[in-house]
Amino acid sequence: MSSSITTSVEYICPGELHSISRAVHFSRLAAFYPKCKECPLRCETGNLPKRITEHYKKFEQHQKNEQHLTRRTLFTTEGVRGVYINKLDRTKAAQITSALASLLWEETPFVGRSENDPPHTARRVRQTVVVGYDERPSSPDLFAGVTAALIRMGCEVIDIGMTSKPCFWFAVQHLEARAGVYISGSGCDAAWTGLDFVGENARPLSLGTTSMNSRSLLSGALCATLNRLEKRLSQPIGRPIRFAGHQRTFQATVPYLAGLWKHFHELRPLSIVVGCTMPQVVKTLSTLFEQLPCRLQLLTLPRRKKEINNDEDVDLLQVGQTVKEFNADMGMLIDDDGQRCRFIDEQGIAIDACDITRLLADLQLSFHPDGSVVLEQNVSHLKESLPLLPDSTCTTVLPRLGIVYETMQTTNAIFAGGNSGYYWFRKTLPTCDAILTLANILTLLSRTDASFSQIICGRQNHVST
Repeated sequence: MSSSITTSVEYICPGELHSISRAVHFSRLAAFYPKCKECPLRCETGNLPKRITEHYKKFEQHQKNEQHLTRRTLFTTEGVRGVYINKLDRTKAAQITSALASLLWEETPFVGRSENDPPHTARRVRQTVVVGYDERPSSPDLFAGVTAALIRMGCEVIDIGMTSKPCFWFAVQHLEARAGVYISGSGCDAAWTGLDFVGENARPLSLGTTSMNSRSLLSGALCATLNRLEKRLSQPIGRPIRFAGHQRTFQATVPYLAGLWKHFHELRPLSIVVGCTMPQVVKTLSTLFEQLPCRLQLLTLPRRKKEINNDEDVDLLQVGQTVKEFNADMGMLIDDDGQRCRFIDEQGIAIDACDITRLLADLQLSFHPDGSVVLEQNVSHLKESLPLLPDSTCTTVLPRLGIVYETMQTTNAIFAGGNSGYYWFRKTLPTCDAILTLANILTLLSRTDASFSQIICGRQNHVST
């Protein structure tokens, strides 16, 4: 008779201190207990039904393939993202924001007075930080944590409320703030939330970007990357001053809208379909088009992750179908960050981002013949076809917001674009705004009686002035 020796295994659910029996382990697996997804022994299913075993095997494989589920950090290429409450809540958002404030104070510390100083010696001003958020239900909760952390760290908080990301960037520039924090889960599913950061002049903070000048962006070392912010988060963070900061509000929508008006002029009566999730963008477009000869058909889309570069994206197909139903001249799908976008011609066919980049670069060069252009690396082949003067430059860069911004500043470029769906224009500073992109496309269509598809087919010809 053979005998087997059973090795004792201790079953402890993630987050718990006490062990459970093997029977409880199996019962929780069978009930799909939430913590089982994080359990290293979740594939030890014993004699449980095959459907349960297959469920955990599929989850194991999915966890290996899904970057968002395997990454050990909440930091992404362009900011912070995580599932609301499970990965990112008010407390975590406050910790990350405190790290940002700590870096701000490190560059301009609060200076006291010595006995030999005059009685009214000026001290360094408080760190001014603009805070806004998108329309996700989770955003106000994180907003409360972010503002509380900044006030505790002695910063002056400027609350611009619920707004679009382009309007948030505008507010940071307009108010000459030291930094900005935008609560948004853009680029992710509805259950996700996150934080996006900008420095002075609304320069986006991205992972891996390098500063072009030690004092030009965010006034110091913070201009390096998000990497330093992540590193600071792992270190102890103390209050830089004894006194708390304060909070005030600012209505950024009015000056932001006023700055857009000048870009919508000399347009012919076109019919446009725009699909968008953000109510702030919808409201801005409605206000703008009330005074324009163009007819606007707005589609309010459900909040979900959009794959703008995928021609089979559900929202993209819906906009294309609406263009055909209304016999419109063009369509546009705006992502939930209010910046990235995709265009559809009058036939309801999605236009490649490379073609839009080519047309917009030509248009901007017709306004500024001696201007320089920045292209993402994936469309570097367009460089040969652009009508650049000998003194002009065309620089290719990685498709990251911080890198594109820095390069535009360094080269004084008038336009930047690529396959990502982000199109940049130079106002006073580099600006990425889907509404501004729409204004330029309408200007392009108003220069000729040709249809959108005909203009695309003739894109090798330089745009006439």
